[in-house]
Amino acid sequence: MMGIGKRYTDRKRDALHRDMKQNAHQLYCWDTDKLDHLYHTEQGWENLYQVQRPHVLEGIAREIEYCVQQHPNPEHLKIVIASDHGQMIGEAEHLSNCPEGLELKGRMAIGKTDDPRFVVLEAERYGLPHDLSIVRGAACLNAFSYTEKKEIIGSHGGLFPEEVVVGVSVLCPFTARLSVQVTCQGEGNSGQSGEITLAIDNSNTVPLTQLCLYINELNDLKTGYPLNIKVPAGQKVLVEVPIANYPELPPNHEGNQLAITGELKFQFADVEAGTASLDPQSLLIVKQLFSSGLDIDDFL
Repeated sequence: MMGIGKRYTDRKRDALHRDMKQNAHQLYCWDTDKLDHLYHTEQGWENLYQVQRPHVLEGIAREIEYCVQQHPNPEHLKIVIASDHGQMIGEAEHLSNCPEGLELKGRMAIGKTDDPRFVVLEAERYGLPHDLSIVRGAACLNAFSYTEKKEIIGSHGGLFPEEVVVGVSVLCPFTARLSVQVTCQGEGNSGQSGEITLAIDNSNTVPLTQLCLYINELNDLKTGYPLNIKVPAGQKVLVEVPIANYPELPPNHEGNQLAITGELKFQFADVEAGTASLDPQSLLIVKQLFSSGLDIDDFL
């Protein structure tokens, strides 16, 4: 449906940026080997994992963000992140005394063996160009990089899920959020403490966090009342909120129902700020004998 796009290597990033600005294609493929190169060259595993790995990933993320900004309509883009293979994490044992006649390739070898340390994938049965012998455990045959103790870093080619199951992430620059429904109701005696019930309906695919409720008609909630809860994705929760003093009904107010207004402020999964106004059906039922409309100061 999209047609043929264009592939860009790390050396062709200037061309990628230029084509993005000109909206030259429907599909752009940036093929980077930055992370792969890191696993094939670094020899200190702890430093690789704790320092180099996040540093390289953050750099790739900034590169993607810059590319998106070059496009005339970035909001229309979808960014697909994938890989050609997964990666074993950590140091691996070097498998010694390998059978003869095998061409070693990381955690697999081209050729066939009856060594019980291997499982054989036959070419005819599995549609492969060669018979392959795969190491049964987590050990490796050889690698691009070794530690000072001659342990292997960054080898792959086996059948562990970490190597053969590759996730695909589909992102877009602007996330569409569904509206959050918030309704507040309660019943109590004027001038006395009580509670109100807050109903929060979250239809989004991420939880709501860092919630704070504001209600204009209640003095102790005007400046905000933090809610120590998390609203899970796709769920509706009820929250009981304490009230120090139920309000009085205004003079000449008909009935005992008092409409209330306000908003709920929150974060989408601790990342993006959001707000939701109280539903117009939000109200309090206030019980009081009467309201004269007079103030004590009128008699002084």
